[in-house]
Amino acid sequence: YTPDFYLTDYGIYIEHYGIDRNNHTPQYTKEEEVKYLEGIDWKRKTHLENNTKCIETYSYEFIYLK
Repeated sequence: YTPDFYLTDYGIYIEHYGIDRNNHTPQYTKEEEVKYLEGIDWKRKTHLENNTKCIETYSYEFIYLK
C-alpha cells in the first residue's frame, strides 16, 4: 500500500480520491471505475483494521477558478 501522502511526524495518511459527488469517476471507463472504487473500499477497510488515521479528500471539493 502506497498512500498519496503520509505525514510521518503525525502518523496520518492522506488519500485523495478523484470522484464526483455521486461516487463516479468520469476520467475512467466503467471497468476502471469499478476497480478504483474497490480500491477506495480496500483502503478504508485497511485503515479501520489497523486503527490508523486517514484523511480523505475528493475532487468535487475543489473549486477551479479561471
